[in-house]
Amino acid sequence: MKGDRVDVILPHAPTRVYKGEARYIEQENVHIALDASFEQQYSVGEKVEVRFNLRRSALQGFHYGLERTGDLPGASRLIFPEPTDLAPGNLRSPRPLPESLHLFNMVLNEEQTAAVRTIAAGVARHVPYVLFGPPGTGKTTTLVEAVLQCVKTAGLRVLVCASTNTAADVLLGGLVKHLTQLELLRKVAWSRNHKECEPSQLKYTNWDYPSREFAEVPLPELLKKQVVVATLCTAGKLASLGVPRGHFDVIIVDEAGQAIEPEAIAPAAALLDTDGQLVLGGDPHQLGPVIHSALAKEFGLATSMLDRLMQRPLYRDAPALGASGQHVLTKLVRSYRCHGALLELPNRLFYQGELLPCASDAVANACLGWEGLPTP
Repeated sequence: MKGDRVDVILPHAPTRVYKGEARYIEQENVHIALDASFEQQYSVGEKVEVRFNLRRSALQGFHYGLERTGDLPGASRLIFPEPTDLAPGNLRSPRPLPESLHLFNMVLNEEQTAAVRTIAAGVARHVPYVLFGPPGTGKTTTLVEAVLQCVKTAGLRVLVCASTNTAADVLLGGLVKHLTQLELLRKVAWSRNHKECEPSQLKYTNWDYPSREFAEVPLPELLKKQVVVATLCTAGKLASLGVPRGHFDVIIVDEAGQAIEPEAIAPAAALLDTDGQLVLGGDPHQLGPVIHSALAKEFGLATSMLDRLMQRPLYRDAPALGASGQHVLTKLVRSYRCHGALLELPNRLFYQGELLPCASDAVANACLGWEGLPTP
């Protein structure tokens, strides 16, 4: 023990064997800060019991967001949208857009471009809009373009979220190519290690160089940003920091299929107003939320908001509704990442044979020479 710190060495994980060679997993050190009185009572060599308690801040954020649904205008349409919500009398006036959008990403395909215009126009912004597609179809690329069009063309303020820091960083990487530090903020929780961030992106975050930590952003400064990127957990706390309802015109959630529903709905429930818009991007056929509690699974937390919405008639039957259905759902079907042979099984099992192999030869055939393939 050194001063008021105890070093706890976690035991080795089981030995792993790799190509006949036994390798041990590296030990991890855990540093625990203790009260000064502990040193006075502790005898060297005496065993101590250490317990790790779950941080409740994330759960408190989810509860706060759910409670705010009580004063959320049009909460039922946002959470339980119905086909009648697309009746002509319920649709909103489209936001003014030029007849032909000037795309920042000139290689978007037809479905992606249509999705961007649908989001920016927001005719059915009183109900969630879903951008659906399997891996490699360009969902994140499409959402980045949608953010840029909402900001640069329609003059909107956008909150961009993802369930993990990694996914939020990917979104940030696309936005920094076209937005300045005055327009964009990547809000990072104080507990994150700054070494996990891309060094070139650190200037867009709330990193405080003098104190060498992620500091809280003054509310007036935060409100000046046209785009804020954050994890869902951090985004869910913005209202409690003073961000008013209606400040953000659009809230976008990427990888929404991996988020538990309270996590996905909390930012929208606390921040959207009657003219706000929620956009969910993801694929309900991929891995869902990670839930360790059997009781939580029993009561529905293993089902994401995206998955639940896709089972509702409005989204399930959207393709058959023609132009009306396009207001709430776009399916991306061109795969730019997979070899055609790899698409066959998931295409048949989950995607009704709609997926199209569009990967370049360099991408599709990149692994054909891998020694691990018994029959290339």
